[in-house]
Amino acid sequence: MALATDSDLQAAIADWLNRSDLTSVIPDFQTLAQLRINRKLSIVEQEVVSTITPTAQATVLPTGITAMISVTDSKGNALEPVSMKEMFNYSDEGGSVSRYAISGNDIYLAPTPTSESTEVYTLVYRKDMNLGNYESLNYAILQDIYLNASLMEAYVYLKDDSRVAYFKNMVDEGVMDVQAQRSKQGIGRSRIKDESIEVNGGPLA
Repeated sequence: MALATDSDLQAAIADWLNRSDLTSVIPDFQTLAQLRINRKLSIVEQEVVSTITPTAQATVLPTGITAMISVTDSKGNALEPVSMKEMFNYSDEGGSVSRYAISGNDIYLAPTPTSESTEVYTLVYRKDMNLGNYESLNYAILQDIYLNASLMEAYVYLKDDSRVAYFKNMVDEGVMDVQAQRSKQGIGRSRIKDESIEVNGGPLA
């Protein structure tokens, strides 16, 4: 069974369910599955690096960020994450930018960069896996997880509790296996905990 494309995945879900009346809601099962996977999964493939050159206190962030991991200046100095309440206490203190805060889709820097600033900041952030990129990204390690999670959501819809429990267990095992493999290879990282998100500036609203 090939699961190389989103169409392959939809066909596999339909085959497993063997219910022609559910074809129109299969995309809903996929969407719910994706949300569930992104809440559980945290691997290096979800990390994205981007840069900004701010000339004001607030700068619009790249789209799709769910949690900021780090912000560094061009010299490699890490900026300290602070709350928005604290941010305005540092806005006018002068000197190099040393702190950041996240609000909505903007990143705020303090002290406030000048309009002539050319400093480049590197952002490392978490971006959720997206079904829209299923065919362009390497999802080989996630194919069974996506299928099982979609089937779990389908059986929630069908109110079949025994099958829900079975596929939930398959999803949980799959996520743990992937993260364990990534960790052994030295390219994984632990899931971002709630307290870590609070300290490091995420998730975004």
